[in-house]
Amino acid sequence: MDNRFFATYAPAKLNLFLELLGKRGDGYHELETVMSPVSLCDYISVRPNTESGLKLSLLLIGLGKSPHTVPQIPTDERNLAVKAWRAIELIAKAHSEIDAGVSIEIHKRIPTEAGLGGASSNAAAALQLANVYYNLKLSTTQLSEIAARLGSDVPFFLQGGSGLCRGRGEVVTPLRCGGNLWFVILKPQQGFSTSEVYRHAVLAAQAEPVQPMLKAWRSGDVRLIGRSMFNRLQQAAHVLGDWVDRARFEFSRVQCHGHQLSGSGSSYFGLFARRIQAMRAAKLLQGRLPQVDCYVCTALNRLSNLNSKKRIAASMYG
Repeated sequence: MDNRFFATYAPAKLNLFLELLGKRGDGYHELETVMSPVSLCDYISVRPNTESGLKLSLLLIGLGKSPHTVPQIPTDERNLAVKAWRAIELIAKAHSEIDAGVSIEIHKRIPTEAGLGGASSNAAAALQLANVYYNLKLSTTQLSEIAARLGSDVPFFLQGGSGLCRGRGEVVTPLRCGGNLWFVILKPQQGFSTSEVYRHAVLAAQAEPVQPMLKAWRSGDVRLIGRSMFNRLQQAAHVLGDWVDRARFEFSRVQCHGHQLSGSGSSYFGLFARRIQAMRAAKLLQGRLPQVDCYVCTALNRLSNLNSKKRIAASMYG
């Protein structure tokens, strides 16, 4: 009897800085972004099953007041985690015959269409789990090459901490934040289409420099980080509805060091120096926006932090 069982956390991400540098020949934008994984995480487990083939199941927890987004998560070959597993499975089959089936279960907490990278994080976790499951011992470099073919954010999640991402997002330079950061994330019922937001994006004549954010990030000075936050896509997302204006107004009424859209949205977040400050702000924001999902989480600076129960401290407020 095969009792193998492997599991890991797959964190969400926040974009503290995001600038568009130009349009590429492949249709993507050349970008520069500083991202941090946070303790709002999905949990992914893998085990053999008695049937042949790959079976993916979702356990939907903590998705709050936006149940209409759940049917948009496929469990078939369209799912990015399934595509990731298949990529590793193909390599494994080249080395040995594989007959036994595999069950993947995702405990889903990260909301969809939110700019939080849930699908990409799930894919990165699936790559890592499949590598261990089939005992292939592929290097991070080899996994990153596969990850880049799956999606722009997948290589970022493989390296396990904050990073400066360039190209279309797949060129990752690891960063270390010098301090502890806390966030309050608001996710409205409305989701934003990434392609639609990028379609409305307007390139600036002069790009916003990333160097102030890099300096602030390495110092860990929360005030400097807050002042250096920037997202070029926020103005583009603004045209999709009044959510960005509403979130910006509500965060201006609480004491945070900075606030903005994450990625292409629709999640909007604020930065805090301490957990107690973030919890107080979350209470106020949830009271003013009762139909919006509200999460309190902390930055994850190293991969070792990711699988520590003490660090997986994300909570949904309300």
